[in-house]
Amino acid sequence: MLLTDKKIISHIESGNITISPFNKKNVAPCSVKFHLGSSINHLCSKSPLIDIKDQSTYPILKKIHPDSSGGFILKKGEVYLASTEEKIGMNPEFAGFIDGTSNLARLGVSVVLSGHISCGFGFGKPGILTLEIIHHSSPQIRLFRGMTICNVLIFHLGDKPLQTYGKNSWNHSGEQSVIGSLIYKKYQTLDSNKE
Repeated sequence: MLLTDKKIISHIESGNITISPFNKKNVAPCSVKFHLGSSINHLCSKSPLIDIKDQSTYPILKKIHPDSSGGFILKKGEVYLASTEEKIGMNPEFAGFIDGTSNLARLGVSVVLSGHISCGFGFGKPGILTLEIIHHSSPQIRLFRGMTICNVLIFHLGDKPLQTYGKNSWNHSGEQSVIGSLIYKKYQTLDSNKE
């Protein structure tokens, strides 16, 4: 069940959901507004082919520094990994979904390629959300730290799942900073289990 504003606030107050920093003004009728954090990284290819089993072929993350206006300049068609200002943690009976904002979409900006927040994400150790941002329209756009960047919808599952998100080393639960893909760890584990 998708939580309403009243239920979101109630579950935060009871400790089932942690959002830090939290301001009730950011709670919408059925979501919470999250803001752009201080870390934006350009995903720079170093190989013509990314082999998901081989970390050495993965793109590198190049930190983007604010310009003189304090904004981050993003180029058209490029992929950026960015942190949210807020950290989130949910007990295993809750899951979430990251949704972009209509205002940014109308400027040609996508803020999420993978929107699912698995049940139990950040439980016991709240973490940032890493957004995958792509600018699709003009040659460049300037975004600012602290601006509303996405909406987080939260769902109550009604039951605890048999397994939670953070149990595998290739998952991103509780991260405190932006990092790239860890999927190669999944294949290392699968390959070692075959031996």
